[in-house]
Amino acid sequence: MPSWLSKRSVIIEHVFEVIEPDCAASVADLLGATPSELLDQLEVEPPGVWMLSVLDHLREEQLCDREHERVLGCWERSLAWANLRRAEAVVRAAESQETVSGPFGTDDFGPETVALITGATVTAATGELHTARRVLRELPGTRSALERGEISWAMARAVVEATSGLTGGQTEQVDRAMVRSWQLDREVRAWRRKLRREVLKVTSATADAARRRAVTGRRVAFWPLPDGMAGVYAEIPAQDAITVINGLTRLAQDYKRADREQVRTGALGEIRSMDQARADALVDLCTGALTGEPVTPATRDRVGVQVTGGIKTLLGLRDDPGELTGYGPITAQHLRELAADGDWQRFLTAEDTGALIAIGQAGYRPNAAIRRFLKAVRPHCDFPGCPIPADRCDAEHTIPHDDGGPTNEQNMRPRCRRHHRCKTHADWTVHTLPDGSIAWTTPAGTTRIIPPYRLAGDDDEDDDDPGVGR
Repeated sequence: MPSWLSKRSVIIEHVFEVIEPDCAASVADLLGATPSELLDQLEVEPPGVWMLSVLDHLREEQLCDREHERVLGCWERSLAWANLRRAEAVVRAAESQETVSGPFGTDDFGPETVALITGATVTAATGELHTARRVLRELPGTRSALERGEISWAMARAVVEATSGLTGGQTEQVDRAMVRSWQLDREVRAWRRKLRREVLKVTSATADAARRRAVTGRRVAFWPLPDGMAGVYAEIPAQDAITVINGLTRLAQDYKRADREQVRTGALGEIRSMDQARADALVDLCTGALTGEPVTPATRDRVGVQVTGGIKTLLGLRDDPGELTGYGPITAQHLRELAADGDWQRFLTAEDTGALIAIGQAGYRPNAAIRRFLKAVRPHCDFPGCPIPADRCDAEHTIPHDDGGPTNEQNMRPRCRRHHRCKTHADWTVHTLPDGSIAWTTPAGTTRIIPPYRLAGDDDEDDDDPGVGR
């Protein structure tokens, strides 16, 4: 029990007995502290049973909007701790069945035990037990982060999945690197991206061999679906997949512009969704190939891919992972292959954060150079958790242009139309911090700081060489 509650231990020890759901007195009343004072402590103390008790009995009518948001954050930390405790229970429940000797050797019937108790399928129970065992027995850093409520169970499961094929030494390196990160980010997508980079660092040679084998198995498959539909599935190199989706998106945007015009004139009832427009564009491209009639205008820009990496890695002097925009981290060799026949552009990055540094322009609308910069500095909308790609976002001024905000790289970020409106019309505020981080604040006052998107480059901390992009 935390020291700050030690004098009130009698109350805490009996909190589940004394306080019923319909009891008029709350924990805050009993401890002589306001909800805000309690939350101040909950946010700095490690989670545990006592925290669950306090959270469960904070009365809704006592809390303001800001405190409701703080309560949710505390529940998230508590849930990470509770999931770790549950994992321990899962492993202990299965322990007696872990090595059962029989006429055909040793079996592990632990999953059956877990499935019986939880009602899960044996397949699901097998995966759950495997994850729990690995977190508890092989990933001490991940386990400690869960204990402190710093990461979610989904993030822990991602570490298990990413390290499942690694040696013990490689797993130890990845586990240690993830929890000593320059910043622990609770966003699963950012966590997975960093995790992939750390795995590539310890498996670059084997990863490149596996990638070359996978390329030989590239394929396109077709299968029928109900309701007169069919599926088309492609397994192709990542850079080719980015080219395909970017090309279809470009065509789809043209289709949607034409739809809007036809809706305005009454010739069409509704505008296609982006998914519908992409599907139609794919069919049109293939139809054009069969009929010999072009589908796209001759003036259409060539659809390409963008990769970034450190200059030493590109020159073969280092082997740090690179980045394929729209896909994520790639091996150093893959980076060099993609960059070999491309146009190289020099990007300057901040030495301490890896954030991009560049020059802007005086007008309101960003030019093509700033658009390229925005796509590189953050490949997707900068709202926490939003997956919309940067090339489908607004180039939005953090400080409004009408209030003197400049049209340059420091003041602009990609924001999808929804989160553009969120900032402009829903009283959310956004600030750019000196290190390039973005601080989003809810109307009630909860702030989430999004660190700069670290541009792929050489990873040694003392190296100030710029990254280079294709």
